[in-house]
Amino acid sequence: MGVGGLYVGEQDEEIYEAATPVGPDDLHTDLTLVAKKHLGVGSFYELIPPTGDIHRVVTTSDEPSISLHLLGNDVGCIWRHRFEPETGEVAPFRSGYSNKECGNDNRNHDS
Repeated sequence: MGVGGLYVGEQDEEIYEAATPVGPDDLHTDLTLVAKKHLGVGSFYELIPPTGDIHRVVTTSDEPSISLHLLGNDVGCIWRHRFEPETGEVAPFRSGYSNKECGNDNRNHDS
């Protein structure tokens, strides 16, 4: 759970919804595009499960875009999902961006 805000540049955001809840071992889901937004400097967006947290952003400005995220937990060590909207592929990942060592959890997935 969290919010993101655009600090530099412009982005287009696409928000998707999964047809069914995605479980830890799921490799596929059907996604529906439910909203599109154009984001400029000062725009923000919510990342609140179970809807609104599957999203894709694409920089649309000539300069790189920078967005800042304020998240409600340490997403560096938890298992999450990466989605490919065109194919429905789902893959677990753990970003590892953390200031602490991640323990060897038993793949406790969160989407």
